Amino acid sequence: MTAAAGVPENQLAAQRHQFILDTLRTRGQVGAKAVADSLGVTHETIRKDLVLLQERGLLRRVHGGAVPVESLAYEPPVTSRTAR
Repeated sequence: MTAAAGVPENQLAAQRHQFILDTLRTRGQVGAKAVADSLGVTHETIRKDLVLLQERGLLRRVHGGAVPVESLAYEPPVTSRTAR
C-alpha cells in the first residue's frame, strides 16, 4: 500500500488500520512483518499503527505483532457462580 497520487496519508492510514483490525478479528493475532509485507509498507509504519491502535484500546501489542484486547471485566469462576 504505497502512497498513491492524490490519496491523503490519513486515508491510507485508516485503510491500514482497518486491514489490521480485520486480520486480527479473523485470525486472532497479527504479525507486524506479515502485515507490512502484505501492504507494501515498512515494519516501522506498522509498528506506529499498532502503537496508535493500542492507545485507542483496539488491540494489545505483543512482541512482533498484536492480539485482541482481553476483557478487563471480572467474571467469577463457574464453580463459584453455580455454588449458590
